[in-house]
Amino acid sequence: MKVELTKEQQLNFKDYYNALVESKKADIVKFFVPKYMSIATFYYRMRTNGWTEYDYEKMEELTTLNFRSDENKICTVAE
Repeated sequence: MKVELTKEQQLNFKDYYNALVESKKADIVKFFVPKYMSIATFYYRMRTNGWTEYDYEKMEELTTLNFRSDENKICTVAE
């Protein structure tokens, strides 16, 4: 199932993360830190939305959501 969103409706990782309960947030941090980045880098990228392509791949692996903001594929939800 694909959900197409407009730019105004775009789901970014920060919004997704902030909507989670604390235990799920901790799971996400454990997934990224320290294997892929430091805790400081994680929160800096969250604050500035400065994710790399590799980060986006890992986010998709973890959540099955696409947080990239390109024109054709803003957000998709896997079945």
